[in-house]
Amino acid sequence: MKKLWIYILAGVPLLLLFNSCIKPDKQFPLPMGKFYFHLHTNIDTTEADSGVVVTAADGRKFSLNVAQFYLSGIRLYKSDGSVYTLPASDVVLKTIGEEEYYVDSVPAGNYSSVSFLVGIGPAQNHTDPATYAAGNVLAPQVPSMWLGNTTDGYVFLKMNGLADTSAGNNGTADFAYDIALGTDSLLQEVKMPAEYFSVVGGSIQYVHLIVDYAKLMNGIPFSSCALLRPGTNHALMKLLVQNIQQMFRYEE
Repeated sequence: MKKLWIYILAGVPLLLLFNSCIKPDKQFPLPMGKFYFHLHTNIDTTEADSGVVVTAADGRKFSLNVAQFYLSGIRLYKSDGSVYTLPASDVVLKTIGEEEYYVDSVPAGNYSSVSFLVGIGPAQNHTDPATYAAGNVLAPQVPSMWLGNTTDGYVFLKMNGLADTSAGNNGTADFAYDIALGTDSLLQEVKMPAEYFSVVGGSIQYVHLIVDYAKLMNGIPFSSCALLRPGTNHALMKLLVQNIQQMFRYEE
Protein backbone atom coordinates (compact mmCIF):
# COMPACT_ATOMS: atom_id res chain seq x y z
CA MET A 1 0.00 0.00 0.00
CA LYS A 2 2.87 2.38 0.84
CA LYS A 3 4.50 1.72 -2.55
CA LEU A 4 1.17 2.44 -4.30
CA TRP A 5 0.93 5.88 -2.68
CA ILE A 6 4.53 6.60 -3.65
CA TYR A 7 3.72 5.83 -7.30
CA ILE A 8 0.58 7.98 -7.21
CA LEU A 9 2.36 10.96 -5.65
CA ALA A 10 5.24 10.62 -8.08
CA GLY A 11 2.80 10.80 -11.00
CA VAL A 12 0.99 13.95 -9.86
CA PRO A 13 3.73 16.42 -10.93
CA LEU A 14 3.91 14.77 -14.35
CA LEU A 15 0.15 15.04 -14.78
CA LEU A 16 0.20 18.72 -13.80
CA LEU A 17 3.09 19.37 -16.16
CA PHE A 18 1.23 17.66 -19.02
CA ASN A 19 -1.93 19.68 -18.43
CA SER A 20 0.00 22.95 -18.22
CA CYS A 21 1.43 22.33 -21.70
CA ILE A 22 -2.01 22.04 -23.31
CA LYS A 23 -3.80 25.30 -24.06
CA PRO A 24 -7.48 25.40 -23.04
CA ASP A 25 -8.67 25.90 -26.63
CA LYS A 26 -6.75 22.77 -27.66
CA GLN A 27 -8.32 20.74 -24.88
CA PHE A 28 -11.87 21.82 -25.68
CA PRO A 29 -12.13 23.24 -29.24
CA LEU A 30 -15.15 25.52 -29.61
CA PRO A 31 -17.74 23.98 -31.96
CA MET A 32 -18.31 26.06 -35.10
CA GLY A 33 -21.21 26.35 -37.54
CA LYS A 34 -21.39 27.77 -41.06
CA PHE A 35 -23.02 31.21 -41.28
CA TYR A 36 -24.87 32.29 -44.45
CA PHE A 37 -26.86 35.30 -45.58
CA HIS A 38 -29.94 34.62 -47.70
CA LEU A 39 -30.76 37.94 -49.42
CA HIS A 40 -33.79 38.66 -51.61
CA THR A 41 -33.92 41.61 -54.04
CA ASN A 42 -37.33 43.29 -53.79
CA ILE A 43 -39.29 46.32 -54.89
CA ASP A 44 -41.73 46.59 -51.98
CA THR A 45 -43.33 43.14 -51.66
CA THR A 46 -42.43 41.99 -55.20
CA GLU A 47 -39.23 40.05 -55.78
CA ALA A 48 -37.40 41.74 -58.64
CA ASP A 49 -35.57 40.19 -61.57
CA SER A 50 -33.13 42.04 -63.79
CA GLY A 51 -34.89 44.20 -66.37
CA VAL A 52 -38.44 43.46 -65.16
CA VAL A 53 -40.61 46.54 -64.51
CA VAL A 54 -42.32 46.41 -61.10
CA THR A 55 -45.01 48.71 -59.72
CA ALA A 56 -44.10 50.01 -56.25
CA ALA A 57 -46.66 50.59 -53.49
CA ASP A 58 -46.96 54.28 -54.45
CA GLY A 59 -47.85 53.33 -58.04
CA ARG A 60 -44.49 54.24 -59.56
CA LYS A 61 -43.04 51.76 -62.01
CA PHE A 62 -39.33 51.03 -62.22
CA SER A 63 -36.93 48.27 -63.10
CA LEU A 64 -33.58 47.12 -61.77
CA ASN A 65 -31.14 46.23 -64.52
CA VAL A 66 -28.28 46.25 -62.00
CA ALA A 67 -28.80 46.28 -58.24
CA GLN A 68 -25.80 45.24 -56.17
CA PHE A 69 -23.77 46.27 -53.17
CA TYR A 70 -20.90 45.26 -50.92
CA LEU A 71 -21.62 44.01 -47.42
CA SER A 72 -18.72 43.92 -44.94
CA GLY A 73 -17.82 44.59 -41.30
CA ILE A 74 -20.18 41.83 -40.16
CA ARG A 75 -20.91 41.39 -36.46
CA LEU A 76 -23.06 38.83 -34.68
CA TYR A 77 -24.60 39.80 -31.34
CA LYS A 78 -24.90 37.00 -28.81
CA SER A 79 -27.82 36.63 -26.44
CA ASP A 80 -25.46 37.13 -23.48
CA GLY A 81 -24.54 40.61 -24.75
CA SER A 82 -21.14 39.74 -26.23
CA VAL A 83 -20.26 40.43 -29.86
CA TYR A 84 -18.52 38.18 -32.38
CA THR A 85 -16.78 40.19 -35.11
CA LEU A 86 -16.09 38.35 -38.33
CA PRO A 87 -12.75 38.86 -40.12
CA ALA A 88 -12.41 41.95 -42.32
CA SER A 89 -11.76 39.66 -45.27
CA ASP A 90 -15.37 38.41 -45.08
CA VAL A 91 -16.91 40.60 -47.77
CA VAL A 92 -20.09 39.81 -49.72
CA LEU A 93 -21.04 41.26 -53.12
CA LYS A 94 -24.82 40.93 -53.30
CA THR A 95 -26.20 40.81 -56.86
CA ILE A 96 -29.69 40.34 -58.26
CA GLY A 97 -29.00 36.84 -59.51
CA GLU A 98 -27.61 35.36 -56.29
CA GLU A 99 -29.40 34.93 -52.96
CA GLU A 100 -27.22 32.59 -50.86
CA TYR A 101 -23.87 33.83 -49.53
CA TYR A 102 -21.58 31.82 -47.32
CA VAL A 103 -19.77 34.21 -44.97
CA ASP A 104 -17.64 32.18 -42.54
CA SER A 105 -17.62 29.66 -39.72
CA VAL A 106 -18.80 31.18 -36.44
CA PRO A 107 -18.93 29.88 -32.84
CA ALA A 108 -21.94 27.80 -31.90
CA GLY A 109 -24.33 29.61 -29.58
CA ASN A 110 -27.44 31.73 -29.27
CA TYR A 111 -27.54 35.06 -31.12
CA SER A 112 -29.94 37.98 -31.05
CA SER A 113 -28.99 40.21 -33.99
CA VAL A 114 -26.56 41.01 -36.77
CA SER A 115 -25.00 44.22 -38.11
CA PHE A 116 -22.97 45.04 -41.21
CA LEU A 117 -21.64 47.84 -43.38
CA VAL A 118 -23.11 48.60 -46.78
CA GLY A 119 -19.84 49.27 -48.53
CA ILE A 120 -16.17 48.65 -47.84
CA GLY A 121 -14.34 49.78 -44.69
CA PRO A 122 -11.54 52.36 -45.14
CA ALA A 123 -8.68 49.88 -44.77
CA GLN A 124 -9.83 47.95 -47.87
CA ASN A 125 -11.63 50.74 -49.70
CA HIS A 126 -8.35 52.36 -50.76
CA THR A 127 -6.76 49.25 -52.20
CA ASP A 128 -6.49 48.67 -55.95
CA PRO A 129 -8.83 45.91 -57.26
CA ALA A 130 -6.00 44.72 -59.52
CA THR A 131 -4.11 43.52 -56.42
CA TYR A 132 -6.77 40.85 -55.73
CA ALA A 133 -6.88 37.45 -57.39
CA ALA A 134 -9.60 36.74 -59.93
CA GLY A 135 -12.68 35.40 -58.18
CA ASN A 136 -12.24 37.63 -55.13
CA VAL A 137 -15.22 39.99 -54.77
CA LEU A 138 -12.76 42.89 -54.40
CA ALA A 139 -11.09 42.09 -57.73
CA PRO A 140 -12.28 43.95 -60.88
CA GLN A 141 -15.97 43.28 -61.52
CA VAL A 142 -18.32 43.43 -64.50
CA PRO A 143 -20.13 45.78 -64.18
CA SER A 144 -17.38 47.76 -62.49
CA MET A 145 -17.61 48.37 -58.74
CA TRP A 146 -14.73 50.84 -58.73
CA LEU A 147 -14.73 54.65 -58.78
CA GLY A 148 -11.50 54.74 -60.76
CA ASN A 149 -8.85 55.63 -58.17
CA THR A 150 -7.64 54.58 -54.73
CA THR A 151 -8.70 57.93 -53.22
CA ASP A 152 -12.42 57.36 -53.84
CA GLY A 153 -12.18 53.57 -53.88
CA TYR A 154 -15.02 51.15 -54.47
CA VAL A 155 -18.63 51.64 -55.51
CA PHE A 156 -20.48 50.64 -52.35
CA LEU A 157 -23.85 50.29 -54.07
CA LYS A 158 -24.73 50.30 -57.77
CA MET A 159 -28.27 50.58 -59.12
CA ASN A 160 -29.55 51.32 -62.60
CA GLY A 161 -32.60 50.68 -64.77
CA LEU A 162 -35.67 52.47 -66.09
CA ALA A 163 -38.23 54.48 -64.11
CA ASP A 164 -41.47 56.37 -64.51
CA THR A 165 -40.80 60.04 -63.71
CA SER A 166 -44.36 61.36 -64.22
CA ALA A 167 -45.76 63.62 -61.51
CA GLY A 168 -48.74 61.35 -60.94
CA ASN A 169 -46.78 58.08 -60.93
CA ASN A 170 -48.96 56.97 -63.83
CA GLY A 171 -46.56 57.07 -66.74
CA THR A 172 -44.19 54.65 -68.43
CA ALA A 173 -40.89 53.40 -67.06
CA ASP A 174 -38.73 54.94 -69.78
CA PHE A 175 -36.26 57.21 -67.94
CA ALA A 176 -32.77 55.75 -67.61
CA TYR A 177 -31.32 56.26 -64.12
CA ASP A 178 -27.85 55.27 -62.95
CA ILE A 179 -26.70 55.45 -59.31
CA ALA A 180 -23.28 54.67 -57.84
CA LEU A 181 -22.79 55.27 -54.11
CA GLY A 182 -19.32 55.37 -52.57
CA THR A 183 -16.51 57.12 -50.62
CA ASP A 184 -15.66 56.73 -46.91
CA SER A 185 -17.96 59.54 -45.75
CA LEU A 186 -21.01 57.68 -47.13
CA LEU A 187 -20.24 54.31 -45.56
CA GLN A 188 -23.35 53.18 -43.69
CA GLU A 189 -23.73 50.64 -40.88
CA VAL A 190 -26.98 48.70 -40.60
CA LYS A 191 -27.94 47.20 -37.22
CA MET A 192 -30.84 44.80 -37.55
CA PRO A 193 -33.47 44.58 -34.78
CA ALA A 194 -33.58 41.57 -32.49
CA GLU A 195 -34.36 38.30 -34.25
CA TYR A 196 -33.05 35.34 -32.26
CA PHE A 197 -31.27 32.45 -33.94
CA SER A 198 -28.92 29.67 -32.88
CA VAL A 199 -25.76 28.37 -34.51
CA VAL A 200 -25.21 24.64 -33.99
CA GLY A 201 -21.75 23.14 -34.32
CA GLY A 202 -21.26 21.40 -37.65
CA SER A 203 -24.51 22.82 -39.08
CA ILE A 204 -25.55 25.67 -41.40
CA GLN A 205 -27.39 28.75 -40.16
CA TYR A 206 -29.02 31.32 -42.46
CA VAL A 207 -30.10 34.88 -41.73
CA HIS A 208 -32.88 35.68 -44.22
CA LEU A 209 -33.23 39.32 -45.28
CA ILE A 210 -35.29 41.28 -47.81
CA VAL A 211 -33.37 44.04 -49.63
CA ASP A 212 -36.05 46.56 -50.67
CA TYR A 213 -35.01 49.06 -53.35
CA ALA A 214 -38.33 50.91 -53.11
CA LYS A 215 -37.38 51.81 -49.52
CA LEU A 216 -33.94 52.91 -50.71
CA MET A 217 -35.52 55.33 -53.21
CA ASN A 218 -38.06 56.75 -50.76
CA GLY A 219 -38.18 60.54 -51.27
CA ILE A 220 -35.56 60.46 -54.04
CA PRO A 221 -36.75 61.60 -57.50
CA PHE A 222 -35.57 59.28 -60.26
CA SER A 223 -35.46 62.33 -62.53
CA SER A 224 -32.43 63.59 -60.52
CA CYS A 225 -30.60 60.29 -60.87
CA ALA A 226 -29.65 60.19 -64.55
CA LEU A 227 -26.01 59.85 -63.46
CA LEU A 228 -25.80 60.15 -59.67
CA ARG A 229 -22.21 59.84 -58.49
CA PRO A 230 -20.21 60.93 -55.42
CA GLY A 231 -19.73 64.68 -55.68
CA THR A 232 -22.59 65.30 -58.13
CA ASN A 233 -25.41 65.86 -55.63
CA HIS A 234 -24.23 65.42 -52.06
CA ALA A 235 -27.63 66.19 -50.50
CA LEU A 236 -29.28 63.46 -52.56
CA MET A 237 -26.46 61.06 -51.75
CA LYS A 238 -26.93 61.71 -48.02
CA LEU A 239 -30.65 61.00 -48.32
CA LEU A 240 -29.86 57.77 -50.14
CA VAL A 241 -27.53 56.73 -47.30
CA GLN A 242 -30.17 57.58 -44.67
CA ASN A 243 -32.60 55.28 -46.47
CA ILE A 244 -30.22 52.31 -46.34
CA GLN A 245 -31.25 51.33 -42.80
CA GLN A 246 -34.89 50.98 -43.91
CA MET A 247 -33.82 49.03 -47.00
CA PHE A 248 -33.32 45.81 -44.97
CA ARG A 249 -35.91 43.75 -43.15
CA TYR A 250 -36.21 40.14 -42.06
CA GLU A 251 -37.97 37.74 -44.37
CA GLU A 252 -41.22 36.61 -42.79
